[in-house]
Amino acid sequence: MKVLFFLGALAIGGLVISGAIKMQKTDGKIDIEIDKKEVAEDAEKFLEEGKEIFQKAETNLHESASQR
Repeated sequence: MKVLFFLGALAIGGLVISGAIKMQKTDGKIDIEIDKKEVAEDAEKFLEEGKEIFQKAETNLHESASQR
């Protein structure tokens, strides 16, 4: 459960850093703006990068197993 919470917080932090989620504090209130298109593009990019990482890990695992 802690891992899921951490991953969620990390994802939100990444979206804030990338500019997909913008926060402004004005007159004692906080406005949050979410650019849905940018969030979708970032999510697609992160999924592709994750897929590549898993494919490389799988390749390395198979190469390691075949060398034994």
